[in-house]
Amino acid sequence: MGLNSRGNFSELQLLSDPAKLKARIDSLEAAQKSADEAVALVGPANEIAQMRAQAEQALSKARETLDRAEAEAEKLLESAHSEAAAILGDAQSRSDAINAESESVKAESKSTLADAKRILADATRKDVASDDRNSDLNRLSDSLAQEASVLQEGQAALTLRTEHVNSLTTEFVSQLSSSAD
Repeated sequence: MGLNSRGNFSELQLLSDPAKLKARIDSLEAAQKSADEAVALVGPANEIAQMRAQAEQALSKARETLDRAEAEAEKLLESAHSEAAAILGDAQSRSDAINAESESVKAESKSTLADAKRILADATRKDVASDDRNSDLNRLSDSLAQEASVLQEGQAALTLRTEHVNSLTTEFVSQLSSSAD
């Protein structure tokens, strides 16, 4: 207790009034409790500071890892773009070669088709000409058959006449021989 009269008077009043004393003791106990909690929090505050430092280190490492991962991803992406461009270029070259070959085969096919059409037209003309010749040959064969028939008839008639002439000649010769005898 201090020498201050005002402070002493206040303390005397506090001691003389039990309700005020109780309130003052409760207030001091609350202040003590709050002080104890503050002292208790100083320990966790140190732990919090350590945890913050650890968190900052972990964050720093995570950022470094992320930066490395981003750099690696960028390299991989560049490599993938290069490979894709090479594959696309190769595919385009192959496509161009296939198209050129296709055009060549197409032109050759058109030429072959034109040749086949020409050969078919020639064959058709020759077939028609052959049919015409066969008709002519059939008519000629029929005509020859008719002429052969006429010749056979003529030959038969000639044979008959020859036989008749021979018979007449033999008869004439016989008559001449008989008259000469």
